[in-house]
Amino acid sequence: MSAPSRSLLLHAYLSSTRSSYMSCWRASVAVCAYRTLVPLPADAVTIVGYIAYENEREALPPNSLGKYLSTISSIHAMAGCPDPTAAHVVALAVAGYKEVQAALVGYQSPKRLPTPADFIMQALFIGLRTAENKLSRRCGGLLWA
Repeated sequence: MSAPSRSLLLHAYLSSTRSSYMSCWRASVAVCAYRTLVPLPADAVTIVGYIAYENEREALPPNSLGKYLSTISSIHAMAGCPDPTAAHVVALAVAGYKEVQAALVGYQSPKRLPTPADFIMQALFIGLRTAENKLSRRCGGLLWA
């Protein structure tokens, strides 16, 4: 790709986005150098290795991982290379990363628990004793759900 073409692509991003992308790209290149991986063009195995490195480091919040992967994807697109982050194995690694990181901070997955009997009794009492049809229906709907 010629220099003028690259210049056009670079100007497509706001300066703050370019700065953020370059920071993320430098970090991913440093990891590749540390693990003797090829950063460009990278393959899915390299990206999974990068995610594993970040998982071991435990310093990157799960929500920030997407920014790093988006950077890698964009750099590959500008270089005319296939997107290594689009592989299914990368999506699996991201899901695993999020679960492991959530477990480290004591996250519990939402579970459906039975409605407490006291709550059911209070809603029934209100629904049956009220003179307002709308409130009575809401109580019935709440208990039915």
